[in-house]
Amino acid sequence: MLHIDGNVASSRLASEFHVGSTVFKQDSFSSEYFYPLLRPWTHYVPVKASLQDVPARLAWARRNPRQAEAIAQNGKRFATQHLHKHAVACYWWQLLRAFAALQTFEPRTEGFKALSTPGTPHHGVRAGRGRRKRSRPRGARE
Repeated sequence: MLHIDGNVASSRLASEFHVGSTVFKQDSFSSEYFYPLLRPWTHYVPVKASLQDVPARLAWARRNPRQAEAIAQNGKRFATQHLHKHAVACYWWQLLRAFAALQTFEPRTEGFKALSTPGTPHHGVRAGRGRRKRSRPRGARE
């Protein structure tokens, strides 16, 4: 699978890793938050920004199917461990908390419903509407 950026980092790389195919990733000036954790030749096959080495990289993969498959599985494992919705939410939570610490003003809260965080008195109180959690497992009888 050839991963090429456009004017910015392509947001589909995480989805491509989840597929389990060998990813050939173009060298790019753009990045997403998880790129520093990726290792070339471990999680993906690196390709020059100009793409001129794509034929040579594909030939390498054909000559080395076991290594290409190992790279594919490493990429899929990385995605399973680091690129799921809870990990993404954790990243944003940490980013916003760090950003909030830099603010020099008190945020406006009037008119907003308070959301709770773990360890606070109102943790578990839902703001707004949404699906309720099941009190018993699906299919269980009363």
